[in-house]
Amino acid sequence: MNSSSASSSASGPAYRPELAPTAELLKHVFMPVVQPDEPYVDIDAHNKRLQGLFEFSIQQLDFSTGQVLDKEGRPSQADLYFRPVSPQKMQAWLDESKPFNHQYDYEPADSYCTRDKGAHTAGSFVTNIIDNHVRDSADASNLGAMPTHTTWASVGMPRFKLLYRAHIGRADWRPYHVYRQFPEPMKYTMGEKANPEKPHVIITLAEGARLKDGILCTSELSTLLYFAADSSVSTVENPHVIYPVMAVTASCDTVRLTQAIWNVKTGQIEIRMSPVLEFPGGLWKNKTQYLSLLGWVLSDPIGKTR
Repeated sequence: MNSSSASSSASGPAYRPELAPTAELLKHVFMPVVQPDEPYVDIDAHNKRLQGLFEFSIQQLDFSTGQVLDKEGRPSQADLYFRPVSPQKMQAWLDESKPFNHQYDYEPADSYCTRDKGAHTAGSFVTNIIDNHVRDSADASNLGAMPTHTTWASVGMPRFKLLYRAHIGRADWRPYHVYRQFPEPMKYTMGEKANPEKPHVIITLAEGARLKDGILCTSELSTLLYFAADSSVSTVENPHVIYPVMAVTASCDTVRLTQAIWNVKTGQIEIRMSPVLEFPGGLWKNKTQYLSLLGWVLSDPIGKTR
């Protein structure tokens, strides 16, 4: 990617030269993606518009193994950046913390929700349930699985109005929880800086539109792009080449994983999508699938990023 034009002007750049690729990502990719109030994204149209300055590619993500699949559905040699915790280990961690016995743990009644009505509201419940199960415990004196067994921690959501759509046009979505890597396990972040050696980010969001296999939602791509850019800013003192971000999107009783792998040097943005996962009747009705989902939220951050 040629970023020289973005980082030079008569008066000099308005940002550090190291952030020129980030500035271009926000200007040429993020803003055109996030602004339309449409639920779905046309990746081919964006690639045509970008004319090689940046380029999207779409890959299949195997939900069970974490591997990237080729067009024939076989495991490829693509580098991995999130390694999910196994359902068996996740169950053992939950047996320790017992977050489902927490006084605030509940699943919403599904009678008011269909795939086309109340989907955002139900999705927001799902994101909060996931957060409870990975971070909380039944006993207030103990810690949940995330602060006990991982170096992930929840950080505050940015107050950025473009990352929020409340029944605007046909768009109705919002990110709810953001998890970053820290140098050591912690339950609460009180101004501590994230680990600059691990640029990985995980976000959960609720979507009012129906999740469709193979079709990316505006909410997913906008959120992934924003946090890839945000991660590059936070590590500007010792920048990375690869910025991996993962979104867990909930809509009514369905969930999907999407990842964005941004290569700063080439401008390639690889999008990896899992199939749409269904949880009819509640998250625990498909226990193994739900344990796998929680295992993704607590993934090991792996891969070479520099």
